[in-house]
Amino acid sequence: MIASLTRVLAVTLLLTACGSTPGNTTAIAAEPSLSPANSASESTPETAFTGSNTVSDVAQTTDKLAGEHATIVAELRRLLVGTDATLDGAAITDIVQVDTCRTRFVTGKGATNVEWAKGGNIAPRDEAGRELNDLPGSDGPHILSVKTGEDADGVSGAVGLLVGECGGGE
Repeated sequence: MIASLTRVLAVTLLLTACGSTPGNTTAIAAEPSLSPANSASESTPETAFTGSNTVSDVAQTTDKLAGEHATIVAELRRLLVGTDATLDGAAITDIVQVDTCRTRFVTGKGATNVEWAKGGNIAPRDEAGRELNDLPGSDGPHILSVKTGEDADGVSGAVGLLVGECGGGE
């Protein structure tokens, strides 16, 4: 349990050290072009969308988040590939980041894209010594099964981070 908490804490600290928090945007009222005295038509699409001053700020934030998610996906690959973890009952042979909020799980049955933004509030459940997570796919949920223990705790933490940062936990 302590080692598992250490892994989750390490991933969390890594993300925090990178300086990205999903809610870390400038308040809209603080933007001069969006103050009540100015017309809404004077605002630029960039500031109205993110509170940033330029499109490049949005791109940099997206790139940073994609990099952080690549680190989390690499940790999922380490915890799940080559273990007794399964997706929909088939052994997981690879995990690949498709884009910032989509990850491809490859099994003997084929490839499944998990769409973290569709995750909602994912909470694992324990059944017969295994921790089960319903991962969101475009074609419905897919069951990720991991033996209960430290690795399962790390997987749940990583899944929670991906869902939360992609807006699926709101």
